[in-house]
Amino acid sequence: KQAILPRFSLIPVLGRTIEEQEEMLIRLTDDQMRLLDFLGEHRRVAIEGVAGSGKTLLAKMQVQRFAERGLRTLFLCYNRTLAEWLREALPDDWRELVHVTHFHKLCADVCRRAGMEFSPPEGDSTKFWRHEAPELLWEALELLPDERYDAVVVDEGQDFHTDWWDPIQAIERGGEQDYLYVFYDPAQNLYNEAGVSIPSLGTPYRLPTNCRNTRSIAETCAEIIGRPIDTKPGAPAGVETVVVEVGDGGETIQHLNARVKEWVRKEGVAPSQIAILSPFKRRNSSMAEREHLSGISLTEDLDYWRANRGILYSTIRSFKGLESDVVVMIDVVEPDSISTFLRSDLYVGCSRAKHVLEIVTTVPGSKLFLNGGTDHER
Repeated sequence: KQAILPRFSLIPVLGRTIEEQEEMLIRLTDDQMRLLDFLGEHRRVAIEGVAGSGKTLLAKMQVQRFAERGLRTLFLCYNRTLAEWLREALPDDWRELVHVTHFHKLCADVCRRAGMEFSPPEGDSTKFWRHEAPELLWEALELLPDERYDAVVVDEGQDFHTDWWDPIQAIERGGEQDYLYVFYDPAQNLYNEAGVSIPSLGTPYRLPTNCRNTRSIAETCAEIIGRPIDTKPGAPAGVETVVVEVGDGGETIQHLNARVKEWVRKEGVAPSQIAILSPFKRRNSSMAEREHLSGISLTEDLDYWRANRGILYSTIRSFKGLESDVVVMIDVVEPDSISTFLRSDLYVGCSRAKHVLEIVTTVPGSKLFLNGGTDHER
C-alpha cells in the first residue's frame, strides 16, 4: 500500500481547523451572491460555473427571491437525492409557492395528475426517460392548463437531455413575466453522451471561481479535467489531497478503519462530516460486508447521516450536487475504463469534498490526473 498521509498537529485538531476554514468559505460564497444582484430583472439566464462555484446555493437564493415576490416557482434538478435535500431545506413559508423536484418525478407526477398512464419499463428504461417521458409530460401539460409556473430554476442543467427542454419551457406560464434560470457545469456531465444541450438563453454568465473547496481540493479538480480552476483570494489552503494505492478491498477497509479512528477519536471530526463515495452500489463495493468502520455505523440514509448517527456511504452519482467536509473515494479505477466511472465522475466525486479529500485506488495515481499527479504521490 502506498499512501501520503497528511501531517496533522494535535492543536489545533482537524475538527477545529475545518470549522475555521468553513467560516472563510462561507464569506467567500457570500461574495458570489452579487451575481444575482447584477442579473436583476434578466428573465432568461444561463449560468455556467465550475464545481464549487456555488451554483446550487445561487439557485436556492434565486428561488428565494422569486418566492419573496410571490411568484409560483419550479425548482428542478436531475438528481433525486439533491432534490430531496433541497426540498427538506425549503423554509415552511415558501412551500405554497415553490415546488422542488427532479425531472423524472415531475414527468410522473404531472402525467398522473392528468389521468394518463405512466409506466416506465422494467429493465433498461433509458429510452423511456430520455425520449418518451418528456413527450408524455408535454401531452399532460396540454390537459392541465393550470399546471404552470411563473419561474423555473434548473440546477444540474448539463445532465438534461435535448428532448426535455421543450416541456420544461411549456410549463412556464408564458408572457413577459416568466423566468427561466439554468445553472450548469459541462465538466460534470455524467449522463448526456451527446454533450451539454441547454436552450438558447443568450451568452452564459460564467462563474470561473471556486469558493466552496480548499485550494488544495480545487487544484486536484483542475488536474483531473486538465484546465485551471481559479480560487478566491483568502481561500484556505487546506491539507493536500491523499492518494492511497491498495491491492484489494481488504486493504481499503484496513485504511478506512485507521483513518476513521484517527479523524473521529483523535481529531474531533464528527461522523456527519465524513462521506465515503464509490462508483459502485454498496453491494458491489469494498464495503459490501461492512456495517461499521472503527465501531461507527455506516449508513446510506442522508437523514441518519446528518443526525450524526453514522458515516455516509453513497455512489458518486447519487451524491452529485451535495457536499461533505471529508470525502474518501474508494474503489477508484482508471477513469473511462468502465461506463460507470468516467473522468467526469472522478471530477464530481473529488469536488464533493470541502476540506479533506482522500482517493483509495487500485491503479497508479498518475493515471488519475491529466498532469501525472505529481503533487499527490511520493
